[in-house]
Amino acid sequence: MKREQMSKSEFDLYVARKLQKKASNARERGIGFHMTFASMKNILSSKKCYYTGIPLELPVGGQVWQAANALTIDRIDSSKPYEKGNVVACCNAFNNMKGQAEAAGIEGLKVVAKAFNKAITRMEKM
Repeated sequence: MKREQMSKSEFDLYVARKLQKKASNARERGIGFHMTFASMKNILSSKKCYYTGIPLELPVGGQVWQAANALTIDRIDSSKPYEKGNVVACCNAFNNMKGQAEAAGIEGLKVVAKAFNKAITRMEKM
């Protein structure tokens, strides 16, 4: 769903629900959570992925959540809490890849970056 399709009150309700869900999820996972309603609203108002620039859609249930361009909330440094300066809007596809690569630490991220650069180079030669 596009942000523009929601009324101001619908979007505020959406933000409040996301804030509550994210705070609860972070607490269950033992991750610090220091986001305010205003900071969550700012993130959920993002139009493009912080990392890729891909246009984002709000995940409002159903298959949209699975979409590659569904807006997710990413901690830039996963060792730090959800807090100002460490939280960005990110597309679902990149967030999933980043999460998998981070399991292997900084070296995992470097390997993924190298592999993607190699794939891009090969595809450009075709």
